[in-house]
Amino acid sequence: MRDRLTNILIVEKSDLIFKGLEQIINNRILKCIVKRDTNNLINGYFNGGITECSLCKYDILIINPQAIISELDHPKVNVFLSNSNIIGLFSSFVDRNSSLLFNNNIYINDTEDQIVDTINNEINQIDKTNSNPKNTIENINLEEQLSKREVEVLKLLVRGYTAKEIASKLFISTHTVVTHRKNISKKLNIKSTSAMAIYAVTAKLVNIDDILI
Repeated sequence: MRDRLTNILIVEKSDLIFKGLEQIINNRILKCIVKRDTNNLINGYFNGGITECSLCKYDILIINPQAIISELDHPKVNVFLSNSNIIGLFSSFVDRNSSLLFNNNIYINDTEDQIVDTINNEINQIDKTNSNPKNTIENINLEEQLSKREVEVLKLLVRGYTAKEIASKLFISTHTVVTHRKNISKKLNIKSTSAMAIYAVTAKLVNIDDILI
């Protein structure tokens, strides 16, 4: 049994969907505190009125993508997506096999068991991460092979380019850029852009003067 509480922030405008999800979490998942983003923390973060520290107290963000659709080209979006444990919340029917922003998703036609499994998987991943020493450059496996395209994305990412700018330079979609970033994060076992920058310099992919941390 878990010893610590999991703080969950839900970003969803629909009262019906929020209250239904809140009830499922409270009834089925132990030691969780569920709150709703009534103070527009996410939009405030992108607009500069809210610091990242205001979001750090939440272990999991459950976000309807429509809430950040206008922010996908924002310079902060790469850092936000890579540093946060986010579950997508799709309140309309979408293709589950399409390229989506998040590693884990909750869909409008999911069963209660599927919703619980998705959230528990994210909680388990957090517990696994917290049980291991914090990633440093010594922990990174420099022999982990990135694809040629992933290396190209990594080089541009640590230089401060947005997902839209990277997509334009490499002639790929923004969603494909986000997918490459997630794959890079998994292969290197690091989440933050600053840690990726350290890796890129150590692996001699970029010069230290070129990076933007």
